[in-house]
Amino acid sequence: MSEDRTPGLTAEARELWETASAGWVRNADLIDRMSAPVRKWIVDQLDPQPGQTVLELAAGTGDTGFDIARRLGRDGRLISTDISRSMVEAATRRGEAAGITNAEFREMDAQRIDLDDASVDGVVHRYGPMLLPDPGASFSEIRRVLKDSGRYVGVVWAGPDRNPWILMTGMSLMQNGIQPPGDPFGPGGMFSLSDPEVFRQSVADAGFSEVKVETMENPFEFSDFDELWKIPTEIAGPIAVIIAGLEPDQIAAVQKSFRGLAEPFRDGDAYRPPALSVCVVARP
Repeated sequence: MSEDRTPGLTAEARELWETASAGWVRNADLIDRMSAPVRKWIVDQLDPQPGQTVLELAAGTGDTGFDIARRLGRDGRLISTDISRSMVEAATRRGEAAGITNAEFREMDAQRIDLDDASVDGVVHRYGPMLLPDPGASFSEIRRVLKDSGRYVGVVWAGPDRNPWILMTGMSLMQNGIQPPGDPFGPGGMFSLSDPEVFRQSVADAGFSEVKVETMENPFEFSDFDELWKIPTEIAGPIAVIIAGLEPDQIAAVQKSFRGLAEPFRDGDAYRPPALSVCVVARP
């Protein structure tokens, strides 16, 4: 099991993500659709085999893990985890509805993994490593619980120049005199691991001998502005929490700014902003 000295997320961070999780739960189907190409890439790179045990960190409402579970067969096991209890509960419900019977759903801190040493065949962590205050601690924990024959697959967002849909959320606040939370390039920030070499080295420093990095384009399509507006108000974690606390006139102003920033990506009623991910596949 993880030793007590391994740093975990603070109570404040847990509370923040518990609050932010409501939007993810409400928009699980939209998030599934947005992540579909990356989800397929993760599963193919992990290449789960029947009878194996796979850990998913920051599973959210469970979509990637469900695809993995289907490959593991009835003798395999998926351990689907998230820091948010609401996310875990939603993943449990969705797993049952999808007929997933070989999964265990647990509340778990990605920086303090509550599993035995060398107990899993694979670990996946989609769009979660960059949000951790100390991702190195998480990578070390992943290496600890992973068998020597195992594989780690992680995905983070590339920089703001390649993900304008992220940049728009912060800029729409700033244009209205509202400071977005934290430093997006600092620890726990959206772009803290956006440099492929930084991501690669952070994983290698945790004891992985083979670390491959690649980028993957995953352009989004939103049917109309209302669907796109769910990014800053429902899905963008801490920013969604900030917007929810604004006065109606402030929300209207932020929405106007966001609409203007999104205009270059409008195609009729639809919006098609580009998106780029940085992906790692590592072996011990």
